[in-house]
This record gives sequence, structure tokens and C-alpha cells, in this order.
Amino acid sequence: GTTASVRNGRITRVMDATVESPKVVITPDTATWRQLARSQLNGTDEALDIGCSFGGGTAVIAEHCRGVIGIDIGRAAVERAALAVPAINASFVCFDVLRHPERLAAAAAGRSVIFADIGGNRELEALAMLLPRLEGLPSPIRLIVIKSKSLYQSALQWRVEQEDSPVGSARVGDSNGFLLSLAAAARLRLERQNRARQARAARVALRQQRSQWAELQTGPGPDRALAQRLVRAAISSALCHATE
Repeated sequence: GTTASVRNGRITRVMDATVESPKVVITPDTATWRQLARSQLNGTDEALDIGCSFGGGTAVIAEHCRGVIGIDIGRAAVERAALAVPAINASFVCFDVLRHPERLAAAAAGRSVIFADIGGNRELEALAMLLPRLEGLPSPIRLIVIKSKSLYQSALQWRVEQEDSPVGSARVGDSNGFLLSLAAAARLRLERQNRARQARAARVALRQQRSQWAELQTGPGPDRALAQRLVRAAISSALCHATE
């Protein structure tokens, strides 16, 4: 055999991820994501790279598995990736995995490992939709690797098994419980965003109505009093929405 001297920082734990005991690993940065691609794949794996962009990560995956399909929502990115990654075991397709779950299931058929990097900073709502679909795929998936800073931070607040995770990543111990918690948090966040949008729209309408009211107060006409009452009612309604 061959003996080599390697710094501890360059050693990555190889997880015991099997179809019977699949793993979900979350990392916040590209460097760790690619290190997981180098260390967790074997020559028999068929992989899926969701959010492949220009194919940089797909090329790394292709070097360490039997075959990989890169998926991205941008057609220009997919065309560029196909030119940039000459590996014969890599191919690329263009579609939105959130809008076309049936195409995702077809692409994942026979795949054992899934890597996903949807921009890295996509909102938790999108990831809350994607992760349950990945875990629910009929294919025998043994490992799912997600790159997302926001999801990583959420995972750290959940029950993670750091001692069994590669450095710089978090393996979710109770993945089903974590996903349910994530979905609930995403719904709450979406509701807050909707309320904030409604409040902003109400404030804009209120400013417009106040301006109209000021014009009516100084303008002539027999309908002035009626118009003022209507505008007051509209302002009152806008204030109610703004304070909900």
C-alpha cells in the first residue's frame, strides 16, 4: 500500500449512506459542497445535479461517479454547461424542478445521489417544497446534498448529528421532523411577507387618497361634501389594512 501525510483540514469523513439508511446533508458554501462531491461518491453512483448553472459542480461530480444529469431553469446556462463539461458521462436538461415534479421524477430514475444548489440563497419556501419531493422520489436515493446558507442555519437550530457529518456540513438526524418544521416556518414566513406587502400597498393607497382628499377640500362643486365622506371611508379602510 501507499502511505501519505495529509493535514487534518483536508480529511473528510465518508458517511455510511445507504438506500436503507439515506442521509440528508446541508452545507452553506460551494467549497464544502464540492468537497462532498469528491468524497461521498463512488464509481457505481448515478447522480443528479439540480441547479447546475454553468456546470462547474457537475464536472466535479462526473469525475467521481458513473454518470450525472445536470438540471437548471436557465436555458442559456444549460447550453453553456453542455459545452463546458466534455465528460461523456454528463448530460444536461432545462426545466424548473418545482413546477415540473413529474420531470424531476423521470430524471431521478435510477439515481442514487442528488446534489442541489438552487442559487444557494433561494428562499426557504422553495427549499421547503423541493426537499420533501426529493425524499419522496421512487428511486433508491441514498444521499441528498443541499447547498443553502439559510437552510444550513435552520438545520443548526434543529437536531443535527454533527459528530457524524463532514466538516462544514450538517447532517439532519430526524429529517422528516426537520422538514415538517421547515415547512411550518416557511409558511409562517410567507404569511408575514404577504401581510407586509398588503400593508405597503395600503400605505401607498392611503397617501393617494389623502392627496385626493386635499384636492377635494379646496375644489368647488355641489358634490364636495359627499366626495369627502367617501374619501374618509376609504382612508379608514386603508388604515385598518395597514394595522392588521
